Amino acid sequence: MNTKILPKCENPLLFGDFLIKTFNLANESNLKSKDLTLSIHALSSLFILITSHGLDYPNYYTYLYHLVSHLKEIFQLEEKHKFLRLLEISLKSSKVSSKIVASFMK
Repeated sequence: MNTKILPKCENPLLFGDFLIKTFNLANESNLKSKDLTLSIHALSSLFILITSHGLDYPNYYTYLYHLVSHLKEIFQLEEKHKFLRLLEISLKSSKVSSKIVASFMK
């Protein structure tokens, strides 16, 4: 969604609530591989909305940390590279505090 749909929209922020609800629904279950894949794609699109379009969403790093706790399952997915890239650019962002980075490192 973040590479094919959002760049073509006049107001991509309209997808913010949809992506948040998608991530929440995918994480209500026991996180099967399809749910993890959906969560990774939703969070990736949310990151684009936050950094490029000014979406104010303070729970982003909480959700990202939630996915990190499932690394064993993520490394079995085809999207593992997409998640690792998302993790890298999220933690390199100038908007993230050193406390958040330290909690991920821990």
